Amino acid sequence: MKTFKLILSLIAIGVWILVLQNTGIIPITHRVRVINEIDANITNAVDANVSGSVNVNNTVDVNIHAINGYNQVTTGTGTHSVFPYGYMLPVDNW
Repeated sequence: MKTFKLILSLIAIGVWILVLQNTGIIPITHRVRVINEIDANITNAVDANVSGSVNVNNTVDVNIHAINGYNQVTTGTGTHSVFPYGYMLPVDNW
């Protein structure tokens, strides 16, 4: 009976140690050794979905004829009316 209680006590202590380590109360340090590093410069086009602010350091082609006269803007929070009657951009050649 004493042995059984001792085993149950050790299991309970072990479980609580794991719980405290997983919650971060008892810190865990891992020894990690980096054995190889790669320096890579890749020049190619990237197809990515970006959320947030974006800086464009080049010219961007916009089809004014396709968007002219529309007054709605679609963002991440939904579609919103920007101007009450739409906004017409001046275009030289129609």
